[in-house]
Amino acid sequence: MALLVFLAAAPAKGPAPADTARLFFLAGDLAKAADWANRGVKDDPKRCRPLVRALAEYAFLANHTDEFTPSQARDFIEWDKAISPGTPGKITQPVIDRFVNAPLKKAEALKESDKAQAKEITAHVLEVDPGNAEARSLLRLLGARSRGHMAVPERRQ
Repeated sequence: MALLVFLAAAPAKGPAPADTARLFFLAGDLAKAADWANRGVKDDPKRCRPLVRALAEYAFLANHTDEFTPSQARDFIEWDKAISPGTPGKITQPVIDRFVNAPLKKAEALKESDKAQAKEITAHVLEVDPGNAEARSLLRLLGARSRGHMAVPERRQ
């Protein structure tokens, strides 16, 4: 009897279109990501409509990553977070490395020898990635808030 109930049960649908779109996004296949997001608009508009827009904005910027200004890098990273909040996409990672990770590494190396330069670099990182916990921590360590330097407000999630 249990076997009949099991066999009569509806087959599993598989991953939702929004989830599949995110997987293709993470892998760097923007065309397939957009296709899956568009497929899901009818059945899951709450999740897929914003994803379609975010993917379109992201794809537009993705063709120019080598020419980014800090503000364009910030926008690109924000679109990435809108698409995949927990993990940056394959195309985004080099932008994060260039505008966030490499400068933070440099600021970290300068924190003892040139605090002013380290503060400036860290402030620029926070212009690109305002929610970056490592940059905020470094800026606090450098004493930027207590000495009247650029204070960056906490970002709300």
